[in-house]
Amino acid sequence: MTDHAYQPAMPAWRPSRLQICMVASLLLITLADWLFYGRRIGISVLLFLVALAAFSLVANGLNARRRDIGIAVAVLAIALVPLVESANMLALAFGAAGIGAFALILTQNWQGSLAQRLDEVVGLYLDGPWRAINAALSEQRGHRVIGTEHTLASRIELWVVPLLLCGVFLMLFAAANPLIDRWLGAVSIDAILRSLNGQRAGFWLVAAFVTWPLLYVTVRKRRATKAAATDGTDIAASEQKQARRALLADGTILRSLVLFNLLFALQSAMDIAYLWGGVALPDGMTYAAYAHRGAYPLMGTALLAACFVLVALRPGSSAERSPLIRRLVYLWVAQNVLLVISSILRLDLYVAAYSLTLLRVAAFIWMGLVVFGLVMIIARIALNRPNGWLVNGNLIAAGIVLYACSLTNFADIIARYNITHFAEKAGQIRHLDTRYVWKLGPGTIPAIDAYIASRRESDEPLDDLTSLQLAAYRKALAAKEELLRSDWRRWTFRGDRLWRYLQEQRAASTPELKSGQPAEG
Repeated sequence: MTDHAYQPAMPAWRPSRLQICMVASLLLITLADWLFYGRRIGISVLLFLVALAAFSLVANGLNARRRDIGIAVAVLAIALVPLVESANMLALAFGAAGIGAFALILTQNWQGSLAQRLDEVVGLYLDGPWRAINAALSEQRGHRVIGTEHTLASRIELWVVPLLLCGVFLMLFAAANPLIDRWLGAVSIDAILRSLNGQRAGFWLVAAFVTWPLLYVTVRKRRATKAAATDGTDIAASEQKQARRALLADGTILRSLVLFNLLFALQSAMDIAYLWGGVALPDGMTYAAYAHRGAYPLMGTALLAACFVLVALRPGSSAERSPLIRRLVYLWVAQNVLLVISSILRLDLYVAAYSLTLLRVAAFIWMGLVVFGLVMIIARIALNRPNGWLVNGNLIAAGIVLYACSLTNFADIIARYNITHFAEKAGQIRHLDTRYVWKLGPGTIPAIDAYIASRRESDEPLDDLTSLQLAAYRKALAAKEELLRSDWRRWTFRGDRLWRYLQEQRAASTPELKSGQPAEG
């Protein structure tokens, strides 16, 4: 007999995808608790997303192609850059989108149009957890069918002896090693139990709910473009098509465009007269009131007009091929562009009369995107492009603009504008909303310092109410920044620049002590 006549079967244990995801989920929950629970966010979000990407790579990407891994890492790196600058809402949104795209690319589910890809990313967070849980349960049931050795009870039994022996060895080591005994003595079961509360358990549940679909990636089942239908469904679809054809007949579209152009021409003429031509408004109405009342409703009008054009002039329709209808559409869209530009001017007049806020900045940006979208509609019709081309173009433009916004310090921009505007028109503007400047956060400190320095250079008094309020808010904001600085989790590049600025300002003000008494200590 040879040496290999009898060999006992060794259990070839290999962790399943479900087991890897469960261990990764537990580790990520622990990391999230350490980084986020009861803490302010900052660089901690970036670190957590990097860890999540690493675990997602282990769970999904070990068999992925190198090209897919490279693309996924590049997309994630670009998405995480705003989080290095500042952990604002836009940066968080890009981070969430980036890690979602990372997981989809690894699993080769990053396909389709740009809108479909974004829909898959959103789906990971909306219904992805439920899909992932159902898929994991299906996998568990499949293992049970294969053999009893894969049941949960048998897996627990395999860990009983190792864990018991580890406990015994740990007790022996504690008796032999005073350091281990001290470490074990420092573990307070009471403190652990006190820290376990409903709020913390809820946080763990949310962390698991958010991270699980990125570990156990599943995608939506896309509907077929043409599904088989019954006779009744065909009849209903035919009736709906006839009704839609009647509502959007060429004659209906032509008459609508003629009326719309006349109505919009009236509004455009009034805007040109009052906003651009300097015609005096009726008694009791200011330019600020005229501007504020129409800025946002006119934006809604432009969006509604864009929707009508997209629905009425479908690619390949007879209305799109009509030269007269196309000319009327060009004229109407051009009037809508003028309408949005008038809305921008209205908002600018209102800001000049009062102040700049985050919502008004967002309105300016939104209006610019609407103008771009209207121009893209004209380009789509002129170039005979499909609606998908239009959607992708607008999504790319919106993505670029929002990415730039996530890297922009709007708090500093708004504070500088409002403070400078107040200083230049001190006789026309009654007061500066110093409390709003304070609400914008520590990022407004350089703007406050610039205002105080300019008043000192011009020998203006600093005992007026505005200067005193700004000085008090500046002191409170600096103290707040110094307090938050003690937690490394809150670090961001923008915050670090502000901290270095505060240190430079403090160092620059130190020599002033030489002219008086020496500093104590």
